[in-house]
Amino acid sequence: MTDSTFDLRADEGLEVGKLAEQATPNEPFVSGADFWDDPYISEQLLDAHLDPERNAASRPHDRIDAEVEWLVSELSLDEGDRILDLGCGPGLYCERLHDYGLDVTGIDLSDTALDYAKTRAEETGRDITYRHEDYRNLSDESKFDAAILVNFDFGTFANDDRNSILRSVHTALAPVGRFAFDVYTERNWTATDIGTEWSVQEGAGFWRPVPHLVLSETVPFPDSGVHLDQHFVIEESGEASVYRFWERYYEPDGLRSFLFEHDFVVDEIWEDFRGTSYSDESASISVVAHRN
Repeated sequence: MTDSTFDLRADEGLEVGKLAEQATPNEPFVSGADFWDDPYISEQLLDAHLDPERNAASRPHDRIDAEVEWLVSELSLDEGDRILDLGCGPGLYCERLHDYGLDVTGIDLSDTALDYAKTRAEETGRDITYRHEDYRNLSDESKFDAAILVNFDFGTFANDDRNSILRSVHTALAPVGRFAFDVYTERNWTATDIGTEWSVQEGAGFWRPVPHLVLSETVPFPDSGVHLDQHFVIEESGEASVYRFWERYYEPDGLRSFLFEHDFVVDEIWEDFRGTSYSDESASISVVAHRN
């Protein structure tokens, strides 16, 4: 077992004090149990991706349609241009980008999602390249006309990792290639989002195929500009795991300065990938920047 997966069983009952040992970390981006490569959770994530109505692992499919149309236009992409989809999952954006005549490469770390995407590409006759690769360390140089990283993934990385992503993407892009990604602002969270809740799953659920208890909390780290969503999953056997999801929030001026430090120049910001104008009330930022 890892530090984030532990056994609560004692000679008499459960050793609940072990939960306290896994309490909220003192600093941001302390890791939790493995989430993305867990075989069971990966199957639940794939189901969430593929549900056209759910705004969960992926956005509703009609929204993805609108976002891809907008991105192709805003990134000034023409037929045959090369685009890189970072964290592509089961290929929902890749397929639509391919249908605009683009040369598409999707990268992800989930074997479950990639297996589905590759099978779909074969069945539908789409020539899409899918790679199992960490996009913090891309192997490409000056190859792509554009890259996208959607669904707020950029904000989930600690400082060193987000810097690695920008270096990696900068190297992979052709001169003046463009990078589109989205992040949250602090206004994404309201006072009612902060706190704890619990739920009991009497049978198979998202986290486990067996009955389990889930203790969840959302914790702000205002000095670091970060929020934590933390979930303790406890099985009847006493085995427990803690999953941590960190999200850094940004404001436009700070984001522009940060990107400029990494040799990207912001072309424009919006509230979303449908061209909604950004305002002081926006809970998110969608940015298009070009390689400097």
